[in-house]
Amino acid sequence: MGGTELLISTSRSSPKCFADAMFSMIIAGRSLSDKDWIMTMNSRRISVLAGMAALLSFATLFSVVSFAQSERATADYKLQSVAFSGDELAKHEFSMSPERRTVPAATAGETGRVGVGVKFSSLGAGAEMAASITSHSNVRGGFNIFRYSKNFTKDSIPYSGQVTFQSIEALYDWFPFGGGFHLSPGVLAYNDNQVKANASIGGGRTFTLGGTTYMSDPANPVSGNGKTNFYKVAPMFVVGYGNLVPRSGKHFSVPVEAGFVFQGSPNVSLNLTGNVCNPTGGACRSVSDPVVQSQVQAEQKKINSDISWLQVYPVVSVGLAFKF
Repeated sequence: MGGTELLISTSRSSPKCFADAMFSMIIAGRSLSDKDWIMTMNSRRISVLAGMAALLSFATLFSVVSFAQSERATADYKLQSVAFSGDELAKHEFSMSPERRTVPAATAGETGRVGVGVKFSSLGAGAEMAASITSHSNVRGGFNIFRYSKNFTKDSIPYSGQVTFQSIEALYDWFPFGGGFHLSPGVLAYNDNQVKANASIGGGRTFTLGGTTYMSDPANPVSGNGKTNFYKVAPMFVVGYGNLVPRSGKHFSVPVEAGFVFQGSPNVSLNLTGNVCNPTGGACRSVSDPVVQSQVQAEQKKINSDISWLQVYPVVSVGLAFKF
């Protein structure tokens, strides 16, 4: 039926631009055959993988440069330290504050251990905060939010759909080379990402449900809603370049990341009310009829299969951070 078409289309299009594209496709009245759908999905996956590969290539390049700079700085420091006598070294060590001698995260150029940032990602717009715990690691937490709604009409049937992304994340950032390149395992501690759709089918109009064609009863038209849910807690992993708490005198940074969230297989629920009739208008009965309900279950199964790729959701983000 039209509502389920909207649910599938909106689920494939979490960012606004993709949502607009799929809404436009529905309004234009076009549909995808199984072959076209497979080709479209393969093309999107290739595009996502290519983008992630390019981002990782840049991140690797930056990490190599950062590592080389770090090694050079270390070598310079060692050369300078040779000039100190044993007494001078002892005096220098003794003159350091207890914090400078005991906190692993502190370095000669560090001016702060906490940073905050804003970002935009495929999970939505968000904010985050990080604190350094060692010279090569941070802990980071933040939230993401994204909402997009659109109403339109196709074949004189009004539709409304809404994509809602709300999540809270926690990550451990590890900087293996001491530069900006990092590996970050983490978790969406609260995952409220969902897709909703509503449809109202005027009396006398036909629609398809689970491969069977029905007519909406003029005396009690069919209306319905659908909702897609995922795991409330979902593991994630990202790779990127940038540090909310730079180990230098810099205060601003531009972190970029790419990775994925494993949010489990989508769980679609469809709820219909009203009466359905045969395509000719006879044999009207409630949508609670066991035969009709079996078609509802078949439709739910089909939608779950069509959007199963969302269980591994790609994450790409760019942000701006400031270290205190």
